[in-house]
Amino acid sequence: MDRRTVTGLLFALLLLLFAAAALNSMRNRNREYTFVFPVMGTVCRCTFEIDKGTPEEALSAVNDAFAQVMQLANLRDRQSELSILNASAAKAPFVCSEEMYHLLCASRRAHRISDGWFDISVKPLMDLWGFYRKRGKTPSAQEIAKTKALCGLEKVKFNDAERAVFFPVSGMAFDLGGIAKGYALDLAVKNLSSRGIVIRRGTIDLGGNIRLLGVRQVYRIGIKDPSAPDRIREVVELVSPGAVSSSGDYERYVVLDGRKFGHIIDPFSGTPAPRDHAATVYAPDGITSDWSSTVIYLAGKTLPESVCGKSWIIKK
Repeated sequence: MDRRTVTGLLFALLLLLFAAAALNSMRNRNREYTFVFPVMGTVCRCTFEIDKGTPEEALSAVNDAFAQVMQLANLRDRQSELSILNASAAKAPFVCSEEMYHLLCASRRAHRISDGWFDISVKPLMDLWGFYRKRGKTPSAQEIAKTKALCGLEKVKFNDAERAVFFPVSGMAFDLGGIAKGYALDLAVKNLSSRGIVIRRGTIDLGGNIRLLGVRQVYRIGIKDPSAPDRIREVVELVSPGAVSSSGDYERYVVLDGRKFGHIIDPFSGTPAPRDHAATVYAPDGITSDWSSTVIYLAGKTLPESVCGKSWIIKK
């Protein structure tokens, strides 16, 4: 075998090795990693196809975001910032962290845009109906009226310059359950980006609040049938990045006097909202999709796309 033939064979072998290495790299890069774990009172399912970084780094970025939001807004933790705020803001103005005030400002904007349908001050009503304190009987009209007097975001005094909150009525309290999961998703995406982790394709599904990852990736998302949540009523195609959230009365509820009451409170009636539909929203960010799906569920009508993106009302 002459020298030219040997050189040609070596070159061909190098090409094969390079092609095999490139193919192996592509397989590793496009491999799908899935993590499922309990957090924030629900179950999170993360699915990643990673271009830069490791699965462990991606999971750590997401978990750190969730831990931060739990320290911020977990009502079951007396040491969370929200619990401390609720316990003290009627005595003296409470100075918030930047993160908490960001959430409160987003909640105020949602309250204003929705004409009061989104109201984080319904915590006393959530207590009354047994979502945080056990009770077996349906509240009376008198109890509801008395508790409603403790609610109303328009009553709360905000000092933007000092990031301070004051409750003018003793017994007022905030519940960020209608916006915190969306914020946790946004913070998870921020963590991934700041740590240099590049997700080519993937989702973070936090109990039905879903963040679509990657750039211009197409996803087929199933919308549940509110009368039979184990069935998919409709499938829609959405393009990332963005966030999806659904609101209905079929997953979280209490049973009082033998009746089921969903966890979404109508701030005007002071009662859990019995609706004949569910709402799903696709928005640019998690905060917007979270609060706007609640509003659409309560009000029974969609919001302009300029406010929240695409939305669907699914009848039972």
